[in-house]
Amino acid sequence: MKNPLETPAFGPVLRKIRLAAGLTQEELATRLGYETANYVSCLEIGTRKPTVELLFKIAAALGLKASHLVTAMEESCNAQGDRQEVNARCGETRKTRRHQPPGVRGT
Repeated sequence: MKNPLETPAFGPVLRKIRLAAGLTQEELATRLGYETANYVSCLEIGTRKPTVELLFKIAAALGLKASHLVTAMEESCNAQGDRQEVNARCGETRKTRRHQPPGVRGT
């Protein structure tokens, strides 16, 4: 059995790149040798994880190098981490301000 990649950012990245290529899920599925778009849909929503072999097939079907997909996933993960950090900081700021006595402004 082939091990799937643990790629939390793969689905959104695949969707973004597929749309940028002007392909529907059905068209990509056909290029990958599937009869329906169901498997591509499952990859995009994250209920299925790609194997390394499938990652290479997807890249070829999109006219890309597999390294482009990996780089895009890394960038997406980094961006998600940055957003979570900003959200956490904003949440801490809101909590701090909320608990100050009336008339006292946070700095």
